[in-house]
Order: sequence, then structure tokens, then C-alpha cells
Amino acid sequence: MKNLKKILILLTWIFNIAYLVISPFLISDKVSDIMCTELVVNIVNEYEGHSFITKDEILKLLDKKQIKIIDQQIDAIQETELEDILADIPFVGRADVFVSVKGIVEIDIKQRIPLFRVINDKNQNFYIDLEGQYMPVSNNYTAHVLTVRGNYQRPLNIKRNDTLNAE
Repeated sequence: MKNLKKILILLTWIFNIAYLVISPFLISDKVSDIMCTELVVNIVNEYEGHSFITKDEILKLLDKKQIKIIDQQIDAIQETELEDILADIPFVGRADVFVSVKGIVEIDIKQRIPLFRVINDKNQNFYIDLEGQYMPVSNNYTAHVLTVRGNYQRPLNIKRNDTLNAE
């Protein structure tokens, strides 16, 4: 009886280890066949219920960069590349891209939050965000924040590109 119990435990361990070794190969074949059927864009942390950037602008940017997501194999979608492209948008603080095995690609955009608006003596407008970085004004929404006027110039070393308006 003790030998039978030991044999069953040994067989169970062998089966579990074999399953863990073989299953990734079986699953990878199926994942490569899954096509993206849906693209979901979520704009998180909308400022006062408004967005500096819209879902349509995100989709237009992807189209402009000739990035096709719908009807692509999900293993061909480069999540980190998409995140980097979206992070270059001046209103985006963070972009996360998730791909599910159901064929859904989800993009979560966390907006930057303006701290105050600057109108300098040359009548140029821009925001300074919570991290102290330059942030352009948006065509979609004007934040209700403190306005600072004076002889304040934009910093010369702007790290973000205005991806939406770039040709």
C-alpha cells in the first residue's frame, strides 16, 4: 500500500512537470493564430471630467504613424513600442498597452495634470504640470488653474515632442 502511494505521488509529480514543460509550446501555437478584434482606449484621470486628448486623437495618431492594430495577430503587436509612441504625446503622463488572448488590445492613457498656466509677455500660453514640466495648451479643454503672467520663457530643453501636430 505504501509503495502504491509513493508511485502515485511520483507519477503525479512527473505529470505536473511534463505539463509545465510542454504546455507553453502548445499555447504559443494557439496565441500566434489569435487576431486582434477590438481596440479599447481608456483615458484615465480625466481632469475635472474633461480630457486634454481624446480617443479619436489617439486613433488618428496611430493611423498617421501607420500602426495597424485591428486584424493583426496579437503576438505581432509591440506593446512597448506603442507605449513609447503614446508617451511622446505632450498630454500623456503614462501609457500602458495590454493585449489579451481574447484578441482585445487595451490602451490606458494617464493624463498629465496641469498645476498652473503661464502667459508670458510674448502672449505665449503653456502649462506647468505637477512634475514641473512644460505642457502645451489643448484645443479640447482649458484647465481651470491659476494663471501666471510675466516675463517667463519656455525652457529650452523640452523633452516631449508635440506628436499630435507634427507633420
